[in-house]
Amino acid sequence: KTLTCFSQCRCHFDSLLSGGVFSNSESAADNVLPVAGTLSRLYIRLSGSPGSGNSYESDRRYFRGSLFGELRASDVVAKGSFLDQLLALLEAKHGIQRPILIHAILETALGVVNVAEIAAASPRMQGISFGPADLAASRRMKTTRVGGGHPDYVVLADSEASDRSDTPRKGYQQDLWHYTTAKMVDACAAAGIKPFYGPFGDFSDPAACEAQFRNSFLMGCAGAWSLHPSQIAIAKRVFSPDPKEVAFAKRVLEAMPDGTGAVMIDGRMQDDATWKQCKVVVDLAKQVAAKDADFAKIYGL
Repeated sequence: KTLTCFSQCRCHFDSLLSGGVFSNSESAADNVLPVAGTLSRLYIRLSGSPGSGNSYESDRRYFRGSLFGELRASDVVAKGSFLDQLLALLEAKHGIQRPILIHAILETALGVVNVAEIAAASPRMQGISFGPADLAASRRMKTTRVGGGHPDYVVLADSEASDRSDTPRKGYQQDLWHYTTAKMVDACAAAGIKPFYGPFGDFSDPAACEAQFRNSFLMGCAGAWSLHPSQIAIAKRVFSPDPKEVAFAKRVLEAMPDGTGAVMIDGRMQDDATWKQCKVVVDLAKQVAAKDADFAKIYGL
């Protein structure tokens, strides 16, 4: 539910602060701040970087009711020290008790190259989100889609005929974003922060959206952006662990309370490595159950 709240708030306020509704930062802040005070968590997106022409003196007002500032990933590395100092000053000046955290968007080729450095750039780093559309442009990829696959990005099955020129062959669509998602997840895991998949732009294809979300979930992402209300239920379903997986993982933990030794369960060997895998699943289920009574019943937690 928290991730869903982040997605809803982030999309709404991004449109406000990026000029989609208000043309300048002062009027945007005037409209956002009263609402920000009613929310437990809020993402605020700051486009650009210090010295790029955007006014951080006026942008400072955005943070008064918020917990997260969102910046392009490459800006975090280039201006990390400056940003730490700026946020510390703003917290002191406005009496903010909880620290303002930084969430980066991975949306340039330079950001992908430096993603490990970005993830560890500041103790304020909360996570990194994947931005497929901007990244595609930065890489000069030949696609106009926002996330998801592409029908022309395929591998062909081997031909059984000796003459391959006219023989129809099956094509299997591949994941354009597998490499980048995996690299982002590794960087975030190493730094102890959260990786998030970004937006999926085709609202008319919920099956493809769910498949893309599930791929990122299985690879280690903590959540995804929702661009449309119809995607919220998909994200909630996908990023909550499968009840069957949770039930099996609980059996493994019960059979190996201290995580040592090896046991056989349903014909499958379980040891300290699989115990750690199962603990990841059960810990996530407990987090979900603590926020959602329905899932608590389903998981038996």
